[in-house]
Amino acid sequence: MTTQKLTGSYYTPYELVDFMITHISSFGIFDRILEPSVGDGRFIDKLLRNFSSKIDVLDISDKKIKNLKKTYSDRTDVSCKSGNFITYSLNSSKKYDLIIGNPPYIRKRNMDEVSMNETVKLVEKHGLSKSMIQNIWVSFVLGSIDLLTENGSVFFVLPFEFLQVNYAKALRDFLEQKFDLIEIISFNEHVFKDIEQEVCLVHLRKKAEKTQIVYYVYDEIRSGKLLQTNKILRNKPLDKWSNSILSDEEIDLLAEYRKQYIKIDLCGDISPGIVTGANSFFIVDSNTAAKLHDVSKEIILSKSKDIESCLIFNNRRLKSTLSNNKKAYLLNFGYTNEPELSNSARNYLQLGVEDEINQRFKCSNRKPWYRVPLTAKGDLFFFKRYHLIPKICVNNANVFTTDMCYNLRLNKYFDKNSFSFCFYNSLTLALCEYNGRFYGGGVSELTPSEFKSLPIPYMKVDYSKVRKLDKMFRNKEELDVILDYVDSIVFSDSSVNISKLRSIRKKFISRRIK
Repeated sequence: MTTQKLTGSYYTPYELVDFMITHISSFGIFDRILEPSVGDGRFIDKLLRNFSSKIDVLDISDKKIKNLKKTYSDRTDVSCKSGNFITYSLNSSKKYDLIIGNPPYIRKRNMDEVSMNETVKLVEKHGLSKSMIQNIWVSFVLGSIDLLTENGSVFFVLPFEFLQVNYAKALRDFLEQKFDLIEIISFNEHVFKDIEQEVCLVHLRKKAEKTQIVYYVYDEIRSGKLLQTNKILRNKPLDKWSNSILSDEEIDLLAEYRKQYIKIDLCGDISPGIVTGANSFFIVDSNTAAKLHDVSKEIILSKSKDIESCLIFNNRRLKSTLSNNKKAYLLNFGYTNEPELSNSARNYLQLGVEDEINQRFKCSNRKPWYRVPLTAKGDLFFFKRYHLIPKICVNNANVFTTDMCYNLRLNKYFDKNSFSFCFYNSLTLALCEYNGRFYGGGVSELTPSEFKSLPIPYMKVDYSKVRKLDKMFRNKEELDVILDYVDSIVFSDSSVNISKLRSIRKKFISRRIK
């Protein structure tokens, strides 16, 4: 594991430092400032040029602090200390007008024992759940709260996931109670060029003229060109801060429309696909499958890109998928004891043991470890991750899927072909963006609860129209053309503001796909 991953030391680009201090300067004078993870000290000089302040800097690295002490040995307004910020936050009586910087990003499993124990104390001190301790930046946000003066501010570089992940929901709600102004700043460029981690700037201010969440989108850091500003005054607490890219009016519109249509979870039974514990081992291509001739195989889909764009996944399209030698064969060893298997099967399992597949969490809890439990197939399957557009398909080929899909088994009141057709409307697709979250590379994902809560303007659709939509997908028609067709049918008797829904969706798309 790299030192950077263990220490979370990804230094802030100088242009971002300049941007942050220019932005925070508009809020006036800060007499006492803390930089809690100073690193190589790139915030210090800019702070000194902009504020006549006392600056405390802290870092867990003795070596870095030693170097900074030499650099600023002639300055009485800069105090450099080595130590663990979490411990410092629990014990210091000092108060600061501004706490600014780029906290380390260290996952829970890589946190040292002291940091972990101190974080538990910090979380319990504020009456919060330990489940939110997933990354050390959480500790830096929480630890800053009690160090602020009455009018103090926190201004941090944070991972974009903070705005949207479930484990940080309680933290976001807590911060909305503690701070009057929450500013979120994102850029239409990758801030850290060498890693996929998306970041944003978060400014938390205790006292402000209005209690609000403000979301800014800038083109690039250097240009400082502001593309968009939204202010959330009413819709608080906001489930995901990432959704503050919308205005109060747009959020209200989605809420109004959402109530008018049935939720997906009321349409039938929904469950994830098969969890193998090791897809690369248990799902093989046709060549490997042929060598294990006495082992049962099940056809299974695991990746959206493995199937062509379509609405109806039938046997002909399955044949096309299999002809490309995709990994689409799930090895089904069943309950057969290893000694009863053929030599080729036993040899294959031995390869898994040598690669410690049998020791992986899911596998180690199965007896035997190589028996993959099969789950129910669906009338339709939905890939939970997507790029430009979600993919839902009618499962006419009767295939299994991995847990990358949700399988829908509709009740008797719903026709599977009509359901898939109605899914591709402007409201449901806008709410896919609103409900979900995205990761590096712009890939969006819906959790089971987020998918189930999607509304769908369901109606029985003539099969000729379903076939036409299927052909449009296969011909790779533009999405707006597809939406025009579906919307014209499912919203034909509705006053839904389609242009507004498409504008909302495009806001999300332009942010996550850079």
